[in-house]
Amino acid sequence: MGILRYNQYNSSTAQTYEEEIDMFSLISGNRGSGKTKMLIDMANERAKTSNGSSIFIDADKSHMYDLPHNVRYISTMDLPLQSAQEFFGFVCGLMASDYDLENLYIDGLKKTMKGSLEEIAENIHRIEAFAEVSNVKVVATVTCETEEIPEALKKYIKE
Repeated sequence: MGILRYNQYNSSTAQTYEEEIDMFSLISGNRGSGKTKMLIDMANERAKTSNGSSIFIDADKSHMYDLPHNVRYISTMDLPLQSAQEFFGFVCGLMASDYDLENLYIDGLKKTMKGSLEEIAENIHRIEAFAEVSNVKVVATVTCETEEIPEALKKYIKE
């Protein structure tokens, strides 16, 4: 576990939050609820203090310029990934090839993993196990109601 500091913007006020994060954390909510903004803020704040590298995975290139140059941005639209299992292999390859990797951010699990919530849940457990071994903190977002999330994923949700 580590301490994570990030800013969240509500209306015209900015609030700085500090929380402990596990090796895998999940941010859930409806479309337009600010999940991506929160994830970008986390990545930006951690990039200022992190000694290791960070990677941000997204389904498209829309947020590429919202991150500093020291956060590697990867768009899955450029990759021939077709299933949650292939995405798992891709993420393991990223973690295994970069011994300095400290933070991995995944925006929109349904789009990037291209699977059902059940398939996503199965592969999240596998990603968490590999993140533990690799000492990488993973934070991801998923667009759906909290009630829709499989029971196996609810332990990862950060409110």
